[in-house]
This record gives sequence, C-alpha cells and structure tokens, in this order.
Amino acid sequence: MSVSGGQEIDAGTHTATAAGLSNPNYALSTERTVQYTIQPAVLHELIWSNTELTYTGTPIAPTATAEAGVVEGDTVTFAVPTAVEAGSYVVSAVSRNSNYVVAEDANTCRFTIAMPEITLAGADGDQLTWYLKGSTIYVCGITSAEAVTVSVTAKLLDGAQSASAQVTCGQTDGSVSMGGITYTVNAEKLIAALLEIDLAEGETQMEIPELELGEDAKAELDAAANAEDNGLNGLNASLAAGAEDLVLNALGETEMPENGVELKTYGSMTVVEYVPGTSYTVDIVPSFELSEKDSEAEPIAKGVIANAQLEAPVEVALEVPAGITLDENTYIRHIHADGSSSYIKPHRIEGQTLYFYTDSFSRFQVVSDSRSASIAFPTEDGVQVRIYGPENIGTALPSVEAPEGKTFKGWKIGEETYTSVTEELLDALADAEDTVQAEPVFQDKEQGGGTIPGGGGGGIRAETYPITVAAVENGTISLDQKSAAEGDTVTITVKAEEGYQLKSITAVGEDGAAIALTDKGDGTYQFTMPGTAVEIRAEFVAEKTFPDVAEGSYCDEAVKWAVKNGITLGFANGLFAPEQSCTRAQIVTFLWRAAGSPAPKTTVNPLHDIQESMFCYEAVLWAVENGVTKGTTETTFSPNDTCTRGQSVTFLYRAVGKQTESQVTFPDVAAGSYCADAVAWAVENGVTKGLANGLFGPNENCTRGQIVTFLYRAYTKAN
Repeated sequence: MSVSGGQEIDAGTHTATAAGLSNPNYALSTERTVQYTIQPAVLHELIWSNTELTYTGTPIAPTATAEAGVVEGDTVTFAVPTAVEAGSYVVSAVSRNSNYVVAEDANTCRFTIAMPEITLAGADGDQLTWYLKGSTIYVCGITSAEAVTVSVTAKLLDGAQSASAQVTCGQTDGSVSMGGITYTVNAEKLIAALLEIDLAEGETQMEIPELELGEDAKAELDAAANAEDNGLNGLNASLAAGAEDLVLNALGETEMPENGVELKTYGSMTVVEYVPGTSYTVDIVPSFELSEKDSEAEPIAKGVIANAQLEAPVEVALEVPAGITLDENTYIRHIHADGSSSYIKPHRIEGQTLYFYTDSFSRFQVVSDSRSASIAFPTEDGVQVRIYGPENIGTALPSVEAPEGKTFKGWKIGEETYTSVTEELLDALADAEDTVQAEPVFQDKEQGGGTIPGGGGGGIRAETYPITVAAVENGTISLDQKSAAEGDTVTITVKAEEGYQLKSITAVGEDGAAIALTDKGDGTYQFTMPGTAVEIRAEFVAEKTFPDVAEGSYCDEAVKWAVKNGITLGFANGLFAPEQSCTRAQIVTFLWRAAGSPAPKTTVNPLHDIQESMFCYEAVLWAVENGVTKGTTETTFSPNDTCTRGQSVTFLYRAVGKQTESQVTFPDVAAGSYCADAVAWAVENGVTKGLANGLFGPNENCTRGQIVTFLYRAYTKAN
C-alpha cells in the first residue's frame, strides 16, 4: 500500500491518504484518509545568558537557548518579556518554533537591570555631576577644562563594554556609543568658571530642638546630629548653571563688588523628631551665604536655594541615631510640601550613615518598611514577574496589547484593578507568601473612559497622568485632582503664609517644557493637562516693606506691586530709596522684568560698556533689539547715567505704549521733541499727570519712586 501525506515531520494536525495497493486481490475502502497529530516536543530545561544587564532606556531582556530535547539540525529561538527600568525581574520564555513548547515547569530566569557606571573627568577643582533620564546623560557643573570626558561602562548583550566622549560647555549633541547602544550626552547646564563668583562649600548647619527623650536617646541624637558625615554632596555642581542668577537676585540693585563675591553653599538640617527603634525625621534645606571676596565683613546676603534652581539630583549624607537599625528594609520617606509622600531607597549605607539622592528638599523621615509585592504578568512573550517595594509607588505597571476593538485598562490583582503601584496595592500584598497572578482587564473601545468597578483606591480612570507638587516653603499649593486625563482642566490653588507672597509658579511636563498657566486672579491658576506627568513648582518670598516708603505715599502701592512681581527687591541695606535718581541700567532692567524677563534673541552685543557679567546685560540687549533704546551712541549705553523723566516715559512708551491722537499740553515739552508722543500717551493713560507746578520736567532726574509708579500705572491701568 502506498500512502501520501504521511511523511510530515512538523508538529500539527496532518492528513494521510492511502493511494494504492500492490496486491490486486485487495481493494481500498472508500474511507481511505485519516488525520493524525504530531505533538510539539516539550523542553524542560532552558539555558539563560545575559542575566545582568545595564539600563539603556530601551526594552531589553536576557537570552534563552535550549540543547536538551532539541532535534539535531533544528534551530529554536525564544521570545522573552522585555523590561526598560532598572530593577530585578523573573521571566519565562515562549518558543518561536512551533515544533517545540516550553514546559510549565521549565526553569525561569531572574535577571537584573542596573544603572550604567558613569564617570566625569575635567580639570582639578572642577565641580561636576550627572544624572540619567531616558537614554540621555545630563552633565551639570562648573569646569575650567576645555572639555569634560564622559565615560560609560555597561553590561550589554555582547558583554561588558566601555566607551567615552568629550563634551564642551553648553553642548547638547554629545554621544557615547557601544554595542549598538547610544547614550546622548547633554551638557547644556555645564558652564565655564565664573570670573566674578567663587563657588565654595560651607559646613552643614544642624539645629537640634529640645525633644522629650531619655538620656540614652538624647546621646544617640546628639552623636548623629553632630556627625561630620552629615551634608549635601554635589550641591555646587547642581547649582552652578543658576549661580549667577542667584547672586544677582541676592545682590538686588547693589552693584557687584569690584573684586567679586564668594557664594558658599551648605545644607541646613533641623531635627524634627526621633523615635528610637522607629523613625528619625529631619528637615533638610540647601542654603547659601554670599560675601565679598577676600573680605571679613558681614555676609551680603543669606538665603535658601529653591528646588527649581537645582539642575541635578544632590546626594544627601545623613547620620542616623544608633537607636535606628539600618538594613535592606530601610527607606527615606520624603514628605512633600503638599502632604504627599514618596519613598527613596538609599544607594549606600555605611555604619549609621545612609546616602541617597534627591532633586527636591523638604522633610525626610528614615523608616523601616518591609512591604513587598511579587506579581506575575502574563504577556505574549511569556510571564514576567516583578517585585515591587515602597520605592516603586507611582510606577506604572506593564501594559499588554489589547484585542481588536478593545483597550487595555489595567491589571486585576486580588479584587481590585490597578495601573500603577500604590500604597493600597503594597498593603494588600504585604502578607502574600507567593507570587500573585495578575489578569489583564480589557474594555470595549466604545465604552469610552469610564471607571471600571473595583471600589476603593484600586479603581482606574482611562489614560490618566499624575500631577505632583515640588516641595515648597512659606506657602501651600493644592490641586483639585492628583491625576488627570489629557485635555482635562486642572486647577491650582496658591496660599502664602502670613508675611509671604508668591514669587513664581510653573507647571512642567516630563520633557521639562513649561505648560501654559492661566491666572484666574483669585489665587488660583489653571492649565490643560497634557499627555504626560506634570510637576507644579512654586516659590514664595517674604513680603518686603521698606522703612523709607511711607504707608499711603504716592509710590507705596507701586513699590509693593514691583516687589511682588520681582521687578525690584530694593537695596541690600533694606531700603528702597524712592527719592534716589534712577540710572539708565536700573530703568531698563525694571522694564525688562516687568515684561517677564524675556531672553534676548541677539547674540551680538554692540555696546562696549555693557558686559555679560552686569546685572542689566540681558535687559539692555532686549531693550536695544526691541527699539526701547538705541543707547547713547552706537557703541555705548551709559548704564550709570541718571535717567530723566523724559527718557523714562519714552522707554516705557516704546515698550508698551500705543500711538495716541492727544497733543502734549506741557509748556516745557515741545510738540516735536523726542518725548512728546510718549508724554501725551502717558497723560492720556493715567501714567503721569506731570509735576505740581504744571510742568512735566522732562530734563529732571527721574527718581526710583517715580519710575516704579509709572510702571505700576502702565501695567495695571494703561494695559
């Protein structure tokens, strides 16, 4: 008998047919076909490699192969679930060869993704730091070298590799490539040495209040608080790019000392609470002291470095009292200004000193937290097991591709559905002895963005993104929602503490881009939620009053407005000097700040008496390119010359005024004079009424009180 179709070797269901008989004494039945099945071979043992990998910002996974049970000549490849973020994972594999399947009891693989080893090399005395976001290495700090070398060592699929590149100050397109992987290097916040500013590191200031503690606990607290290890490492490197602005703001309208200044930074730490065996709470604030170089005089200014002024995470070294045990369950609970919390895992513990990184400062509490959740997520490429701890709160859970006509809504874990790691999820699984299986939840697309029933903190909304508030002092920032979907309107409520006022508020997306805010005028701001996480950053400053500005005087409200809007902070001696003549540099700076301190578009400075180190540099360039002033000659601005009343209203008119049909009526302002149109506009719009004697006084010196009053009226009445 001959048979066709019976020679298949691949797994699957096949059909065999009897084709004919060699013996003529027999005939074939009409039922001459049969179906038969070849089962795939089962692989019980896999060989895993590349189990220690390095973060690249792209999906990566270990490699699975098999030898035992594979027919000679066959090739079997495997799909393995990938991961992006640093962490520890357990994965299984799925055979891509249909003739083989992986047994349920086949050995899984535990693999890790670690951060790459990155080192920076510049000149002696350089203050440098870096951080990694996505696949971009951001280099920050101050250097006297022509270039900084960035070296990266990573464990890739081809094994451990090293490579390096050099970047110069401000460069944004550097790169380090190896093994098919490229890390972009951005040195936009790397600056050259500052000629007039010396950055120095000061000693940590620790404040220990009187706490109700036993003698032993007091001794433990004193020893920890006074330890030399306490401090902020890399603070100057993180601040460097903003050091000049910080100094100029601290100087106010005081001229830079001829021999420059020393900016000394340090950490201010205040013990809040010590509960032996339980927790240690400390308020940590980066601070500065500004002094004239090589001078023993009192500091010019002291203050706090705002979180928004830091360009990179800062390493905190904190000595913990001996009554607190430091081990693998130790975390730093970061309590933010809005009352929310996040957990930081120390990257190093030495004795009773722990080290951790943070990019914002407020209150920190050392605690022990053993909560852990082991969750298995089924994917098309196999099962991925993730182990989550408190440091992962807020981390998105994996996603899977939804069937046609449906959308993926989250994972059912226990009785609830989750899209990210939450306090509730960790609490629910804290006592689970085994890995918990997650089930994907899908929803019909036409159902839109409703909430899947599940109750409590586990319910989910479609495509929502978190909104957080960076740590802030001297006021509160509250939100009408902590997460929102793209296109939603989010309302921010701002409230300053007594004696303080809001200086600035911004909303920033994950890419660092500012999001437009609408000031509703009642202490609230609104923005439209983008398709990304958002952080709200704000700064409150003390309300400033000046003893030389009388309550109810003609310029009282104007001075308060100018201070509130960051147009002027007065002099370092605490006075405003309303009757002092205003210089050309000061008035142009006032105008520039009132306009929002826009960056000048020009990179060419034609004015020889305006240097980049001067407080008015950007203001003058902006004024020239916008036609506010042309200078006193083609190559000079005369920044220290006194500004007249005629020049002041002309500057203001060119900046914000509009042509008017009114005619000037002052006998000392000729109809064709340079300031005639400006004076006419100023009178028509209530900016000024002239002097009490019926004249305008165009050639009289304009005082500081007069110019802020002109500005105040122009921006609150004329516009």
